[in-house]
Amino acid sequence: MRQVEILGIDAGGTMTDTIFVDTQGRFTVGKARSQPRDEAAAILHSAENALGYWQLDKAAALPGLKANIYSGTAMINRLVSRSGRATGLVITKGLEDSLRLERAVQVWLGQSYVDRLHSVTHEHNTPLIPKKWIRGVRERVDPLGCVAIPLYEADARQAVRELLAENVEAICICFLFSYLNPAHEERMKAIALEEMAAAGRSVPLFLSAEIHPFRGEFPRLNTLIAEAYAAEPSRRQVQLVEQRMKESGATVDLRIMASHGGTIDIETTQLSRSLVSGPIGGMVGARHLGRELGLANLIATDLGGTTFEVGVITGGQIGISLRPVLDHFYFNLPMVDLSSVGVGTGAFLSFDEYSRRVRIGPQSAGDRVGMCFPDGGCERPTITDCALITGILSPDNFLGGEMPLSVERAKQALDAQIASKFERDVYEIASGILEMQEAKMRDELRAVVLGKGYAFSDYALVCYGGGGPLHVGNYTDGLGFEDVLIPSWAAAFSAFGCTCAPHEYRFDRSTLLVIPPGADDAAKLAVARAVNETVASLAERVQREFALKRGDSGEITLSAIVRMQYKGQVTDLEIVSPKLMLESAADVDALVASFEQHYAEIYTLSAQFPEAGFVISGAAAVGSQRTTAPTLPKTARGPATPDPKALKGKRPIYWKGTFMEASIWSMEDIAPGNVVGGLAVIEDPATTLVVPPGKLVELDEYRIFHLRDARG
Repeated sequence: MRQVEILGIDAGGTMTDTIFVDTQGRFTVGKARSQPRDEAAAILHSAENALGYWQLDKAAALPGLKANIYSGTAMINRLVSRSGRATGLVITKGLEDSLRLERAVQVWLGQSYVDRLHSVTHEHNTPLIPKKWIRGVRERVDPLGCVAIPLYEADARQAVRELLAENVEAICICFLFSYLNPAHEERMKAIALEEMAAAGRSVPLFLSAEIHPFRGEFPRLNTLIAEAYAAEPSRRQVQLVEQRMKESGATVDLRIMASHGGTIDIETTQLSRSLVSGPIGGMVGARHLGRELGLANLIATDLGGTTFEVGVITGGQIGISLRPVLDHFYFNLPMVDLSSVGVGTGAFLSFDEYSRRVRIGPQSAGDRVGMCFPDGGCERPTITDCALITGILSPDNFLGGEMPLSVERAKQALDAQIASKFERDVYEIASGILEMQEAKMRDELRAVVLGKGYAFSDYALVCYGGGGPLHVGNYTDGLGFEDVLIPSWAAAFSAFGCTCAPHEYRFDRSTLLVIPPGADDAAKLAVARAVNETVASLAERVQREFALKRGDSGEITLSAIVRMQYKGQVTDLEIVSPKLMLESAADVDALVASFEQHYAEIYTLSAQFPEAGFVISGAAAVGSQRTTAPTLPKTARGPATPDPKALKGKRPIYWKGTFMEASIWSMEDIAPGNVVGGLAVIEDPATTLVVPPGKLVELDEYRIFHLRDARG
């Protein structure tokens, strides 16, 4: 009997995907419609779908699990819906309006380039903490970490009393430059504990110097608030998923995908590190796929119901950003570097009366898909409606036919709301909108790849997400990638990535260490000692996190990371330290050499500026425990011509101004070595792959499709 070992979960806004991996590394994937009000039910339904391919049920499979990895949207949804807990804030006096002012940059985050140019389209976010729950306290630490103004303890006590009187459920403490000197925040915490004891009431306290000690006061404040407001309340939701899994037979504890690309226990002290987890799994899966196939340079694209995500893997390494943007907020936490645009398959379409243009997204229909959804609930058409109208998507194949979609309802909505405005045929409008969407994705690819100084010809592209295979033939057209790969399990690829991720914790801290040009050995050793001190303290935190569940840290591999920049510049780069502890001036030289090489790869050799000196702006400790990852099952290639039984039939498709007859294929019946030329549609219960005219796909021995020009 097949022994199941790992379960990966991706609970997205539209679909919930699961993947089971057995002891041989073989895997099966499942898909179900998401249920925002009962996430666990959707996960179990998806799991049943996956296990059905192996003729197993939950009772037989779940008890044998050794790892259960979750990724989802529970926390980010609390931010989006503003449904977190009542949180108070104690901040340096004079900065009480920081959340409302938003440094003037958050008002346009996530908007199109056109809307960014016009202030009339800028819009302030609703603060996560209202002004009535914010208190300023007199104190000041300067940019070098020295106390300039002592903490006014009377202010501190009054602030806590007033917030307790407001019945807040948590209190955040964020003072200027506390990441360099946390003394005032620590004293503020002690005072708060005294006042709560006197009042006979206790609420959790969150300190920025403990949670996220990074430079950048505003994103550090946002990250701190997110931990208290959204992450901690979401812990119970994730615990309920774990509880339901255990009630269904699982015995192993649930882990969650973290934003830096590892998995962490749900009891971790900093759950905000998993604010975004689903898209991260896809990047980890792409890296694993690259290692299995011997591809070091990959562009990963994830097209889901809401967004199109693009990430870059260079030399087998995933880029990390310390200042990501989530839901129009700047944050300070290590996160896989992803670029996103709101043109997912569920993106709403609207007609702008002023410009007489069609707008795509960024809002999405979520699990209701579009006007074609059988139960209604949508008021505007979506990209999915256009795909149905043109015929590239079958109304009878969505979720393997479990949820039939209405083409007629999609036509009526698109005609009434958009096509009639242009006095054009509904097919022409639907096709044109798909071309617009694909052009936006192509533009995003150009911006990400060329903007980083890379060449398309040096990279292979991996396409995944439920909507990716539907559009990849067009959004990659003419870009010149080395190869375009579409895994047959693309629809559940983010869940696949969860099973590839190590059990890993990462803690970062900002520093301000200068290596002047021509520094002597004594100066370099002083920098080494400071870096070692920071890394050692962070490594202790890593060990403590592992000890929460494991108790034994003997199998944990520790490594150090530093962030470096040329002095006077504002952009730093992440460099893996040659050693956990820097022992000599030569080790510092090796670190500098690694930085300069990485800098030259991005900005060219001529942009190097060693004459300015170097700044180590941050350090991190990473603790990792290797886990079993899926292997790619290999099947011998057969002939190029598919078995006739793989051909399901033909249907007319509206393609770029005319109806064309397309061959319809069953993905399950396409065998390794088979080649299918366009115009063709290859259908799977979880996704649909469209092969445009003039292109072909070949299925390799790992069941990965390779998209190429038919002309060679």
